[in-house]
Amino acid sequence: MPYFKKPVNGSINNQTYWNLKFLDKVDFKPPQDVPMIYLIPDGAVTFYEANPHNLTLRLQINDLRVIEYHR
Repeated sequence: MPYFKKPVNGSINNQTYWNLKFLDKVDFKPPQDVPMIYLIPDGAVTFYEANPHNLTLRLQINDLRVIEYHR
C-alpha cells in the first residue's frame, strides 16, 4: 500500500535534500541500520494535472548510491 506524505520544506526534492544532509551527519557503522531511515522516501510522485482527459505527473524513485539508504 503506498503511503503519501506532503513535504514540509517546499518541494519533495528540497525535502529529500535536507533530509539527506541531516542523515549524512548521523554516525552509524554498517551493518547497523541507518537511524531514522524513514526520512528517505522510496519514491515521489508530483501530480500537475489529473482529469478524465489528462494525467500529468513526475514519478521519481530512490536511486541513491549509498546502499544503506535503500529500504
